[in-house]
Amino acid sequence: MSVTKIKPLKHFSVTFLGTGSSVGIPREGHTDALCVAARKGGKSRRLRSAALVECGSTQILIDAGPDILEQLRSVRPDKLKAVLLTHGHSDAFGGIAKLDKWLHHRLSGVRFPVFTDEITSKRLSLKLKNPKSLDFIQVKTLSRIHIGDFAIVPFPVEHSRDERYPTRGYFFGKSLAYASDACEIPAASKALLAGVSTFVLDGTMYFGRSMYSHLSIEQAIEAAYALKVSHLVLTQIGHSFRPHAEAQKTINAYLEKQNLRFPKRVTLAYDRLRLSF
Repeated sequence: MSVTKIKPLKHFSVTFLGTGSSVGIPREGHTDALCVAARKGGKSRRLRSAALVECGSTQILIDAGPDILEQLRSVRPDKLKAVLLTHGHSDAFGGIAKLDKWLHHRLSGVRFPVFTDEITSKRLSLKLKNPKSLDFIQVKTLSRIHIGDFAIVPFPVEHSRDERYPTRGYFFGKSLAYASDACEIPAASKALLAGVSTFVLDGTMYFGRSMYSHLSIEQAIEAAYALKVSHLVLTQIGHSFRPHAEAQKTINAYLEKQNLRFPKRVTLAYDRLRLSF
């Protein structure tokens, strides 16, 4: 069966454990409007990007960065079945040792698979030489992973100029795809993603800003619109943004001005946001 022909899964959810970029928001010592708003709490405060996908008795964690212990408050160790890593930068896997220790203290003797690419798997093995609970499993892009009721396809994206840091997103069937770190989507991945209902995508840079390793809001909208996505959800939100409510209003105004109509909407994700399918 083609990887694109995955049976749709009903009654599952994704919770955003973090929606920030590599250092999160607020930044220490900063007095800009975004950081001031973030210190008050609310939707402008962002941990590093991570997500929890859940269906019934199965929870799947996407990424385990330095904020993982705070983010794990949403995770039940008896329901966690696997970890999916997007790439080998510290904001995505810098908390892997903390995760291993956390799981070992709660479910000693139980092993948890961590799915990633060959290069990142080797880097993980150097960082954590004798994991107590985690098994690092190499899986190729555009192959299929079965976890509980989920059939998941890792797909390649461009992110780092350094070949030592290959990056991927994850396709959960036509309901959901997740790619938190990307600057470009290759043709093979576009073929898989075409028509996906909800696409969680890198939107690191605010309007008028650019960065070689991440997408701006404009670029993310353009990419999702070309793929005929129904609901675009922006994550990996960087320090160039305005406070959350203002930024969402500006996104809505931009779509109206550009006459871009998504069947559902474009959502600026925030920590603790939960989407149900």
